[in-house]
Amino acid sequence: MLAPALVAPAWLHTLGAWSSITIVHVRAAVAEWGLWAPLTSVLVMVINTFLPFPADFLIAANGAVFGFWGGISVSIVGAMVSACLAFGIARLVGRAVALRVVPSGVLAWIDHTVTQGGWWAVLLVQFSPLPYSLMNFVLGLTPISWATFLWVTFLSILPTNIVLSLLGYGLAETRPIFYWTVVALLLVALLTIWLQHRLAQLLKIPTKLPSTLELSGTPPAKEVT
Repeated sequence: MLAPALVAPAWLHTLGAWSSITIVHVRAAVAEWGLWAPLTSVLVMVINTFLPFPADFLIAANGAVFGFWGGISVSIVGAMVSACLAFGIARLVGRAVALRVVPSGVLAWIDHTVTQGGWWAVLLVQFSPLPYSLMNFVLGLTPISWATFLWVTFLSILPTNIVLSLLGYGLAETRPIFYWTVVALLLVALLTIWLQHRLAQLLKIPTKLPSTLELSGTPPAKEVT
C-alpha cells in the first residue's frame, strides 16, 4: 500500500510544478495585475517603513520582475514615499513623543550635524549606518525644510537603487551583467564609506553616534534650506 505513495506522492508533483516556474512566468503573472502590480510593490515598501527589515531585497526583486528601468522607477517611488511618511510622522508627533522611542543622544547628534553642515550634512546623515526609516524619522525632528529633505533623499538613494535593480535584473536574466553588478555594489559600498568620512573631515562633523549626549539644553536651530 505504501508503494504508490513512495513512487509518485502528491507533494512531489506540486514541488515539481513550483520548480518549473521561471521569471517569465512570474512576469506574466505580474503583468495580469496591471497598474496594481507596481502599486502593490510601493505599498509593501511603505509597510516596510514600520518593520526592522532592509528594503534591499525588495529593490532587487523589483528589478527582476519589472525590468531594469521599471524596477528603478518603482523602487525610487516606494523609497521616497516611505521616507516622506517617516519624515511627516515625526513632524506631526513632535520631539516630546519621539523621544520615547528615539534616544536623546541620537537626536542631539543629528541636530548638531544638520545645524553645522546644512544640506551637505543631511547628505552625510543619509549615508550613516542608521536604519533608513529611523534616519528619516529623526530628520523630521530637525529644522531642515521639506524641499531639502526631498532632493537630498532622492540623491542619496539613487546609486543604491540603480545597482540593486541592476542586480535583480541581471540575476533574473542570468546574464554576465550580474557579475558586473556585484562589483558595482561593492564599489558603491566602498564609495559610501569614503564619502561619509570625507564629508565629515571637510565639515568637521562626528561620524560616530555619541553615547552620552543629552538633548536638554540644545537650542532650536534655524531651518536649513
